[in-house]
Amino acid sequence: MPVFQLLLLFILASTSALATNKITLSEARKMFLQCGENKSITPSFFAALQASTWENKELHKAYLGAAETMMAETTFNVYKKYEYFSNGTKKIESSLSKFPDSIEIRFLRFTIQNAAPSLLFYNKNIAEDKQKILNFLNNTVSNDVELKQAILAYANYCKCLKQD
Repeated sequence: MPVFQLLLLFILASTSALATNKITLSEARKMFLQCGENKSITPSFFAALQASTWENKELHKAYLGAAETMMAETTFNVYKKYEYFSNGTKKIESSLSKFPDSIEIRFLRFTIQNAAPSLLFYNKNIAEDKQKILNFLNNTVSNDVELKQAILAYANYCKCLKQD
């Protein structure tokens, strides 16, 4: 078999293996934060979420939407950027409409809105989400320590969750 065919076979097998890697909620929380610091892992994060299913389907859809919006930063094609961003925000908003009290989905929306360019006009809920997140951090005894840690890690990274 020629070297080119072997190389092609290896690339296809590697890509296929990466695409079938599934991701848990705990892993998604960590990778989501890592994507903010290292955009090169966003495609593998997005692919892993696409290959995964979770018991909490709406939370999974919100993470998938957040990853999809971040995919906009991985392409130079303006139409593809808009498509990724638009489809991703629709997923986040759909999940939040079904679970408006979900701090985790609000956190995902907050991070995306906080990072979105103002010309996209996806920033209307920053203050509301910030207040609910701060209330959660300050006033809630939560069993979900991992979520609190993820939010606090983000807050330390971006400095955008300070009390006004």
